[in-house]
Amino acid sequence: MRPKRLGHSGQADFQATKHRISGVTPFDMTTKLQVKGSWNEVKGKLKQKYGQLTDDDLSFAEGKEDELLGRLQRRLGKSKEELRAEIEKL
Repeated sequence: MRPKRLGHSGQADFQATKHRISGVTPFDMTTKLQVKGSWNEVKGKLKQKYGQLTDDDLSFAEGKEDELLGRLQRRLGKSKEELRAEIEKL
């Protein structure tokens, strides 16, 4: 069985699809947390709401948002998406 060759209409379809895809922005799950105010304020509010959290649980380093969310996920049993939304609301 011989492969089909694309004619002019096939090439036009390819170009149209390529053009539509080029405008799509990929979704990135590791976006930075959008924290209102200082991290110390947010940390205090989280400790107030969840008394079991320690300073180690809430230690935060720039660019390590995923590690922070992972620690909180293990301690609180919530998804990273839930935690991200909650932190960004504080």
